[in-house]
Order: sequence, then structure tokens, then C-alpha cells
Amino acid sequence: MTMKKTSKLVAGCVSLLLAVSVPINHASAATGYATQNGNTTGGEGGDTVRVSTGSQLHKAICDRANDDTPLIIEVDGTITLGNTEKHSGSCNTTDDKIELKEISNISIIGIGSNAVFDKIGIHIRESSNIILRNLHVRDVTSSNGGDAIGMESNVSNVWVDHCTLEAFGGENEGYDSLFDMKNNTKYITLSYSVLKNSGRGGLVGSGDGDDQNNYITYHHNHFQNIDSRAPLLRHATAHIYNNFYDGINKSGINPRIGGRAKVQNNVFENAKDPLGTFYTSDLGTWEVSGNIWGPGVTWTSEGEDNYPAGPSPSSTTFFSVPYSYAMDNADCIKSIVLNSAGHGTGLAVSNGGCDGSTSSSTSNSSSNNSSSSSSSSSSSNSSSSNSSSGGTINCAGVNEYPNWTSRNWDGGEYDHAAAGDQMTYQNMLYQANWYTNTQPGSGNAWTLLGACGSSSSSTSSSSSSSSTSSNSTSSSSSSSSSGGPGTTELTIEEGERGFCGVDGDIESEYSGFSGSGYANTDNEDGNGVRWRVSVAESENYLLEFTYANQSEGRSAAVEINGQNRANLTLSTTGAWNAWTMQAINVPLVAGVNDIALLATNPQGLANIDDIKLVGNSVQAADCGGSSSSSSSSTSSTSTSSSSNSSSSSSSGGNPGNLADGFASISGDGRSGTNGGEGGETVTVSNFNDLVAQVADNNARIVRVSGTINGSGMVNVGSNKTIIGIGSGASLSGFGLNVNTWGQPGASGLGDACDADEVGLVAPVENVIIANLNFRDADDDSINVQCWAHHVWIHHNTFYPANDGSVDIKRGSDMVTVSYNRFVGTEKSMLLGHSNKPEIAAMDRGNLRVTYHHNWFDGSRTRHPRVRFGYAHLYNNYWQIDDYAIGLGIEANVYAEANFVHSGKTITSIFSESTGYRLTWTGSNVYDTATITRANDSGKTQKDWLDADGSVPRPTAYSYNPGPAPSSPPNAGAGTL
Repeated sequence: MTMKKTSKLVAGCVSLLLAVSVPINHASAATGYATQNGNTTGGEGGDTVRVSTGSQLHKAICDRANDDTPLIIEVDGTITLGNTEKHSGSCNTTDDKIELKEISNISIIGIGSNAVFDKIGIHIRESSNIILRNLHVRDVTSSNGGDAIGMESNVSNVWVDHCTLEAFGGENEGYDSLFDMKNNTKYITLSYSVLKNSGRGGLVGSGDGDDQNNYITYHHNHFQNIDSRAPLLRHATAHIYNNFYDGINKSGINPRIGGRAKVQNNVFENAKDPLGTFYTSDLGTWEVSGNIWGPGVTWTSEGEDNYPAGPSPSSTTFFSVPYSYAMDNADCIKSIVLNSAGHGTGLAVSNGGCDGSTSSSTSNSSSNNSSSSSSSSSSSNSSSSNSSSGGTINCAGVNEYPNWTSRNWDGGEYDHAAAGDQMTYQNMLYQANWYTNTQPGSGNAWTLLGACGSSSSSTSSSSSSSSTSSNSTSSSSSSSSSGGPGTTELTIEEGERGFCGVDGDIESEYSGFSGSGYANTDNEDGNGVRWRVSVAESENYLLEFTYANQSEGRSAAVEINGQNRANLTLSTTGAWNAWTMQAINVPLVAGVNDIALLATNPQGLANIDDIKLVGNSVQAADCGGSSSSSSSSTSSTSTSSSSNSSSSSSSGGNPGNLADGFASISGDGRSGTNGGEGGETVTVSNFNDLVAQVADNNARIVRVSGTINGSGMVNVGSNKTIIGIGSGASLSGFGLNVNTWGQPGASGLGDACDADEVGLVAPVENVIIANLNFRDADDDSINVQCWAHHVWIHHNTFYPANDGSVDIKRGSDMVTVSYNRFVGTEKSMLLGHSNKPEIAAMDRGNLRVTYHHNWFDGSRTRHPRVRFGYAHLYNNYWQIDDYAIGLGIEANVYAEANFVHSGKTITSIFSESTGYRLTWTGSNVYDTATITRANDSGKTQKDWLDADGSVPRPTAYSYNPGPAPSSPPNAGAGTL
């Protein structure tokens, strides 16, 4: 193999602020995933020794009191095979190799540009809490293991920073990889490093069965002249941001077999297939935002074992990271990386500017505001107010977290604050209430005083859940919860659920945006962009706006639920394709919240790409209807007040469509589903009244108050909306029967409709069932059958019934089941109930059902089980005990952007099943470690995911699935 020659760096780069002779700062804090799992501190607190040979390095490790005594090793010289010998003592070393084996708490840090590992790699085995900084590892061939840095066998918490890893060819020239992780390697960060001139950049997982590696961060690295694996991810999760890729010759970031990558604000130039799944059909997933796909980027066509993300990359997954990070604008990354990455740069890091200038890494800001610099000067522990005139807060001189120990910090012990001490975090000012070492805003040890430099009303709120970070010195770590309330990260793009409109247009004229475009307001004071979200708790949340602004700064107001919460300026970014973020903390209330960014100047807003919210169980919410979190919840299906009138209004008609999915399409004389819209509204609180109000075919909105007890199945006629009031409305002991054979005209026709009886009775149609709890039904909770059509079942909670929860069968059609929660149900959903020929005659061509945003919470089977019908499944969350999708005879299922949290198997095939088909797209997310059958001995993928890819995507209606939900949807009764 012949590698491409590298070009020299562009002349005229901005000079570095630090000369290479500046002493190394041993105490700089780790970043990324290396901060989790108890943090990575290396030899911090231990003795410091200086070495110039490999033998001396081994001796320094072995002469420690024990295997975990902290030690900082400074390297000043060239380490070679010839000067490296094994040493004995508290170590396990080998001749001719730098071996870090069965040890912990070590930092190896180069002096200036003198620390060179020539033809000798660094091997880490069964070790933890290791820091490697400012080292040049070069020309390591297979005779020395082939990897510049290799981690293998129970390795955790390694931070590699400001290193240059260099090969001079590929496998044919005897080289393997530059940065490899294998056999249970976790919590690793590679930052500000150069990886160049290699056939293989690095991998996570050495083979498809190597599935215990995870949690890797790559940031501010320069990947230069690399053939592939930049990186390759098998099963693992990686956060890849602010890297510069220049010369990717075959393929770049390659998540496969369940690997997933969060790819943010990177720059790609001269890169072939920079992102996708390659060389396999076992797909991975990716989340993309803010990247620049620059000159020389090319994409191949999709084919067998080749699934590029481009030419227009979009997200196929979504996940949050459990730490905070300073992310630079992508337009600045090339100059920043060229001036800071690699050894011999004085550990220079970005200062948040965009001119290529850098600063010392003495302080690693955790701010998420990429438009501000990572600054902190002297601190102040004064408890007096910092407010200036006009209600703004002057934060000058106050330390920025995590810079606890800069001069004049009087908080007490290292990494602690005392009552009254102040710190800034994410451009917000906090004051400690007592002695603490926690991150500002992470608990009630802190009071939020307000936003730095902008108007902010003081608040006594003592808790802000705006951050996903854990304290860098804490032994515990915060993480996203996928099974209940917890810190999550939500990004809302234009056109997605939660985006409620712009006083202007959605445009795509300028490049660099994420999603399908950006919002551009008309030039007028008061115009804005609006969003709607729901949250679990009333507290402060981090809100980030991504925007571009070529002109002068534009003032704006942030309104939450109609109240002004902050005034800010969207500063110029220099160009309409130069995107940056501005972050503030905002108070949200439990339930649904409206967010508006409104211009307070005649020129309108800057171009707004998206918003991001970080906090407790954040979810996008449907636009329209009330934003109140009042317990007397009402549906958008009804704007009428409660009434007990028994008079009839309109007879149904078809004034409008409220549903989505298959329930929204035209067919059988209807053009959608609106339930009882246009009819009278009644409230019922007992079984007899409910039976009477839902039985006929007159349009009616029936509101259920409290718990109604009964038995059997209650027949539901056409043109009905049955909706619970608040979150506690319940039907106990009985179910709802949306069944044409329950109509008065069907009496005498038998218990069940037959194939030859279609047309004898007008079918039940146009039914909405919402916001109800179903408990202990003595048959099914909801049964839709006998050619019933246009039914929408949404925002209900189902508890175990004697039989199924939602069964749809016997020729029924055009149904949507959405935003429901199934709690411990045994038989959750059935689509088609029998293989018999007479039943097949009814079901073929019918049974079209959309299932989306449902949460299967500890339920067991049938999610759904399908015979004959066509099921479209998207954005569902499976947290189950047995199988997700049952594929029965002639089942047709199209599944996309679903999340499998746990289960025995994804698909279950029944012995009598023939002719079944499933398309399982790459946007679905699952971890084989949580799928029992995937780990059974001798099982192949077909045993737990049998998908032939032959089912076409539905085209009868429009929808936007977005990424798979990384936590349960906001589903169930009480979440309308």
C-alpha cells in the first residue's frame, strides 16, 4: 500500500501563546468520558520523577510502594527498543516494550518536544487511571505490536492528550493501528492529538464479538492522511466533536454492529466516505450536528456492506453525554486544531476564539457556550451582590467552574467552596449555601443568582439541573436515565415535533446548518421562533440556541410560558454560514412549556438553526392546544367546556382531521379521524352513564371523570371522543369494544362477524380514545374489530388485562396507536388474531396500523404481534421481558427509529408463520448486550432479528420520525 503524501501546514498560522519550554501543568483536568467512572487523575498527588530511557521509565513504575501509588513520570529523551528493559518490583514489565500492566494512578508527561517513543509503542493492560500527555509515538510496526497506543483487557479511565501518533504506511508496510481499544476498555478520552500517515487510525472492539468496550471521547484531534478507522466502533458509544479530518482515503468514522457516534462540529476535508457503516451489513448509528463537509469530501453509493451517511448526512440516533464540554464553532476548528494539537505545543487549548489563537490548558472550562472564551481570573468569595445597573450581573473576577484553585479562591480545601463563595458555570452565577465540592447548580448546595451580563430576575431556586456534568473530582458520575426521570438532552430542529413555528420562513440558502434548514424571521420587532416541550420537574434547565448572524448584534427576549425570562444579544458571527451557540438557564414547570425567542429590534432575529434543552426528562411536545400543566387536562380534540346536556348536536360529519398516521388517511368514505368534534360534550363518572353516552353514532365528546368500575366490554359507536380528565381518569374491570357487531343493527348476526357478512351493518368509524388508565379488564382493554376504521388510540396507560391491551382484528383498518404506556402487560397489542382462511379473507388488504411513540414499560409480549396486516412502527421504546415484534403469517412490518432498551429478542417467529416480511432500518437503536437471545450460545442474528428488508416505507401519509428515543417518550395518561 502507498500512502498519500502529507502537505505542509499552511503558512501564516497564528503563533502559539505558550513556548514549548513552559513547564508542564500536571494538574490539568481530564475531559470527556475520562471524567466519568470516578474520574481520571493519573498520578496527581504523587511524586514526580524524570526519565530519559525506557528502562528508567519501567524502574520508576516498579519502585513505587505498590501498584496504585500515585506517580508522575516526566519523559525528557527518546525511548527506544535498545534502551528499554524489564524491571522487577511493583510492576509487570517486558523487555523491548513500554508495558503499563496491572497498575493504576500513573501520569506519563513529555517535556517540551523531547519525549519521543521511537519504534516502540505504549501497551496498557488491566490498568486504570492513566494519563499520557505531550508524547510523540512513531514508527511502531508489528514487531512491537503494531499499535502506537494500544489498550486491551480490562482497561478504564485513560486520558491521552496532546500526543502525536505517527506511522509511515499501512498493513503492507508492517503497521497496525495508532489508537486501539479492545477487550473491555472503557471511559477513554483522546484530545488535542495528531494521528497521521497510517492505514488505520484506531478501533474500539477487535471483532464483532468484542462488545464490552465503551464510552470514548475524541475532541480537538487532527486526523491526517488516514486510510480508515477514524475511528471504527463496534458496539461502543463515542462522542466525536471539534476534530479536523484532512485526508481520509477510504472511510472515516465507522460505527457498526450497534456502535453509535455523536458527531458534532467537526471539519472534514479531502475525505472519502467520512461517516457511515462500511465493510459490513451490521449497521451502526450516528447523531450529526454542526459539521462542515468541506472541499474534497466525496461519498460512494450505498450498496452491500457499504452504507455512507452522505451526501446529506442526517441523524439516525440521539443520545446525551453525561458530562459538560466546551464546543467550538466548526468554522474555527481548522485553525484551532492546527495551532494546538499534538506534542510540543505547550499543551495549548482553544480559548473560545476563532482566530486560531490558543491558551494554556491550565483551566478546562466546562461551559457549553461555544461563543465565549474559557476565562477565569481571580475569584471572589464576597457574598455581596454583583448586580450592576439595569438588573445585569457583573461576573468579572469570579471563578469559572471547574477552576476551583486559581488565585484568591478562599473556599477552603482543594476543590471545595464554603458558604457565600461564588462561581460561574455556563455563563450563570451561583453562590454556595454551605461547604461543598459539587458542580454549581447541580444540587441545593447552590443558589442561582442569575445570568452573567444579561438581565435576569433573581431567584431563590437552589437547584439547577441544566448540566449533564459530574464533578471532575467526584467518585460518582451522572448519566442519562433510560428507564425513568433523569438528565436528558433534547435538540429540536425545524419541522420536528416541538417546533411550533416562525414569523418568517424556513430557509436553506446558507450552509452549515443541521436538520433541513433554519428559521429566518421577517425583519420586524416582535417576530420570533416558538417551540413546545414537556419536562418532568419544575426547575432550571439549560437552553441553547444555535444561530448565525452576519450583521451587527441583534437583541432578543426569551419568553417561557408567556413571561420574559431573559434578554440577550445574538452577537455577530461574521457570516451567515458561521454557526455558534448561546446558552442560558431558564425555569420550566412540570408538564408542557412554551418557549419563544422574540426579536426586540427592528431587524428581527439572527438565523436560528435549532434549540437544545438539557435537564430532567426533557421531551418535545405537540404544538397547539393549551400549554398549561393544570391537572384538568383536555385534549386538542375538544375546546368545549364540560356539559351534562343530553341533547344531540351534529351527527358527525367530517369537518376536520385530528389524527396522524394511518388514522389520518382517506378511505371508506372518510378523509381522516376527528372523533366527536362538532358534537356535544358530556362528562360521565359512572358505568351506566358511560355505556349510554358512547353507544350511539351521534358525534359526542365524552369526558371521563375519576375511576369508573364495571365489567364486560362496553360497545362504542361511531363519531366518539372518549377522553379522561386529568391524569387519574380510569376504567377498571372492563374494556371498550370498537366493534361493528356491537351496533344495534348487528343483533341476531352472531357473536363475531364473518367474511361473508361485510356490508350488512355500517361499520363503526371515527373514534378517538385518549388520556385514560385501563386496569384489570376482564377481557381486552380495547378491542377494535369487524371492519371498524379510522380509530386513534393515544396517551393512555394500560395495566394488565385478562387478555390483550389493544387488539385490532377482523378487517379493521386505518388505525393509529400513539403515545401510550404499557405497564407490565402480558399481551400488549395484537394485529390480526387468527390464521384461519376465513379470517385471512377479511384481513388481507386491511389491518393498516401506525404505532408510534409508545412506551412498553416492563410489558412481556406482542409489541405488536402481526398477522396479514401492515404495521408501521416508529419512535417506540421497548423495555420488555420477551419479544418486541411477533411476525405471524403474511405479516408486513416497517420499523424505523425505535429504541430497544431490553428484551429477550427483537423478533419472534411462530411455527405456523409463512410469508412474513420485515424492514428494520438502520435508524433503530439496540444494544445486543441487552438482548438475551443475542447472547445465547450458537445464536445468529436471524434468531433474534429476522428482517429481510422487503417491506416498503409507508407513503400514504407524511410524518417525521426523527431519531430513536434515547429515553422513554412522554407517553401515557396525564401527558397530553
